[in-house]
Amino acid sequence: MDQLTLATAFKMTVALGFVLLTFGAAIFIAKKFAGGKVSFLNRGNKPNVRPLEVLAFQSLGPGKNLYLVRCHNKKILVGATGQQICHVADINEDDELDDSQDEFQSTLQEKSSNTSEAKKAGKFSSLLKDIARV
Repeated sequence: MDQLTLATAFKMTVALGFVLLTFGAAIFIAKKFAGGKVSFLNRGNKPNVRPLEVLAFQSLGPGKNLYLVRCHNKKILVGATGQQICHVADINEDDELDDSQDEFQSTLQEKSSNTSEAKKAGKFSSLLKDIARV
């Protein structure tokens, strides 16, 4: 290699080192003046609140699940299969859960057309009661 190539490579290495050192110093100064953690994604001084949280999970069989989800301080019971996700019920903490469960069970039994589906609805409502205890 000739001297010109070595000199150019040295200049590029020094310039890259200078850029990295400047970037590191900027992060250090930002942490020092921010008083702790610096989050580039946290805009404003809003707390890092998760808008969606799974509170409970119950498997009903292969590929069939129930989820109790909190979404913006509202509890929702959601059913999920391999093909779809559907809203089952809203759960209000003020309401008595037994009344809503009995109403839900009667609705399931009305919609089921044969006895095997009614048995599944009974099992489903008992699982719902187990989730409500959580």
